[in-house]
Amino acid sequence: MRNSNVVELNSTLELLNENELYSFKGGLAGGQSETEIPEVIIPAPDHGGDDDGGFDDGSNPPGWNDDDPPGWNDGDDPFPPDGGGIDDNNTPPPPNNLPGTLPAMCQQASYSGSCAVRALDWVGKYLGVSGLNKDDFAEFFGAKTPADAFNTFEIGAGTTPSQYLTAINSFFTSTNISSSTDINTHVGQGHPVLATLIMPDGGLHAAVITGIDVSTGMVTMANSLASGGFETVALSSLNIRGLNAITGVQNNNVVTKYTSDTGDWWTQCSIY
Repeated sequence: MRNSNVVELNSTLELLNENELYSFKGGLAGGQSETEIPEVIIPAPDHGGDDDGGFDDGSNPPGWNDDDPPGWNDGDDPFPPDGGGIDDNNTPPPPNNLPGTLPAMCQQASYSGSCAVRALDWVGKYLGVSGLNKDDFAEFFGAKTPADAFNTFEIGAGTTPSQYLTAINSFFTSTNISSSTDINTHVGQGHPVLATLIMPDGGLHAAVITGIDVSTGMVTMANSLASGGFETVALSSLNIRGLNAITGVQNNNVVTKYTSDTGDWWTQCSIY
């Protein structure tokens, strides 16, 4: 996983120039549509430090009630070391993670474009969709054989954002989200969040947010570029193109077709 120092998130769909070719690392190639993946901005969490201490509550001697912003306890120190206290009546919210056992995330080579297939497959596995494997998503993207899939995803640039968004909407029910609060809400409801990340080289990469700690601003992701397939990073360090909270599985002909077919050929981490 490569982290950028810039968070670019916006609730509206961001335009991508048709002539821009995004690299293989994200598995999302060029030819982007101008109406696909929303861009939103998620600010880093505010842990206090800008209220310059507490305020006199009028008692004699004065008490100190540092309640801006709410969340943590500094012991009513009128001159806390960070310059600002926090509400004594609240405790930090605990980290929020997807319930249940998480599937393994297969790692990809840094030069491959298979992240979209791996992220979608991970979501299907987490939601317990029987018969849905990586080859089904590869075939949906047009790679009908192992050789086609190898050329497209392992040594090729992978999918376009348009193809990726179409796959999300064809296989799953989802909603676009735009904040750490949204992530926290959906993860708590058992909804994995597909994150489209902009890599330092301009390429796009698909990962899945599986947990968040809003008190620290850290998120845990199933990421096919991370060692072991998972990593925990600062949300503010991610350059995010779009967030899709997956709320369920579609009940349609596409899902029926690919879950009922036989002869699956990409069920392991590698095609061959």
